[in-house]
Amino acid sequence: MNDQTVEDRVRSGLATLAGPQAGRDQAWRALQRARADAERRRGRRTVWLAAAAVLVVVLAAGGAVRWLAIPGPDTASPAAHQWISEWPARGDLTGDGALIDRATALWRSDAPAALRPAGRVTTLYAGREANHGTTVVMLLAQDADRALVGMVTSMENLSGPPEPSNDLVLRAVAPIDAHTVIRSVGFVTSALPADRPGDMAGSLGFVLLAPGVDAGEVRSSMIDSVMTDNDQLSPAVDGLVRYEGFPGSGAWNSWVLTPAGTAGRDVLAGGITDPTYQPGTADLDGRVRADNGAALHAGDLVVARDDRPAGNGLLGVVTSTSDNGGQIDPTLANLARWNLRVVSVSSDYRGALSRDSAGRLVFTTDDPAAPNGVSRVAVQTDDGKVTVNVGAFSDPDHPGRSNTKSPFPLKQSDTLSATGPTPVWIIATGSA
Repeated sequence: MNDQTVEDRVRSGLATLAGPQAGRDQAWRALQRARADAERRRGRRTVWLAAAAVLVVVLAAGGAVRWLAIPGPDTASPAAHQWISEWPARGDLTGDGALIDRATALWRSDAPAALRPAGRVTTLYAGREANHGTTVVMLLAQDADRALVGMVTSMENLSGPPEPSNDLVLRAVAPIDAHTVIRSVGFVTSALPADRPGDMAGSLGFVLLAPGVDAGEVRSSMIDSVMTDNDQLSPAVDGLVRYEGFPGSGAWNSWVLTPAGTAGRDVLAGGITDPTYQPGTADLDGRVRADNGAALHAGDLVVARDDRPAGNGLLGVVTSTSDNGGQIDPTLANLARWNLRVVSVSSDYRGALSRDSAGRLVFTTDDPAAPNGVSRVAVQTDDGKVTVNVGAFSDPDHPGRSNTKSPFPLKQSDTLSATGPTPVWIIATGSA
């Protein structure tokens, strides 16, 4: 009998017990904690049961004590990899049943219907983030083909003490193929207004690394113009990684970096209130289509889908649609028509994009302070929910300098591939 068979029997047995759902959830969490303790004692082996032939689970149901006997595995051996269902519960608040129950209830009530947990919910992480004291809860629900990870945190207040843990908000839900081994799961979302008073607005993210992955960071093309993937990674406490970025940054221009050689897939979800985005492909002639055949809308942003510093550049805006996709304008002209503003990322100078007589992309601004420096330019929706990289300052007559007069020549971050379809993100802006 292998470990997965034992897990399946445990799940099946708990599902047959009478009594309140909350009681059965509590028993399942107790089993998770026992397993996590066993794994820590045995060097992170995937051990569901000790050497004993029988595991006894105590469940209070209607005043009676129920006993569930589960046959033990024949042997206990280290796993070659771990499915997410095998991850131990981590964090300093895994024993706080009331917190986990509140987070679970919030997920069930606030998520879109398709992203709500249908059955049992178990804990992946519950704890306080080390540097800011934010309470973070990550929960797992799984059926035969799909897993969902619900991610809940307390509200943040960077201008004062941490908010109480009972002030929780559902940040994101990440769907995962149940048959895929992953090395991290998390989210990047534009922070809710209550999180950031005044000029502290920005994006927020948390990522949980797989057991055994002890360092990692979230990187974004919006802030990583000087970073490389060879930079030293920060250690993670209990596997949790925190991220802060520019306003409007999201999962479409962020990725997770883990130590070289780490196997598995990274799953990074957008915020539950973020604009919708989906993968697609674009051709050199400007035709774009969603990978799943979904309808596109005029005003949707088409962004290169790549994970590299200063990447994820804007390729164009959908100007017209048909049954099998849409057409984009790669010149990046007339962006104001789609309620898009052009800004300098680090300085927030407003301006416009155009092409000069040589066909180069240039950023023009009348802001009198602009000559003090323009390093990178982005396009942003009027509501500030989406920011997309366009290009970096590039003047062949003044290499390495970021202070000259408008118009500022730009090196465009991405363009449509001439050798084949370009992988893209299609971001709905609602500006049609």
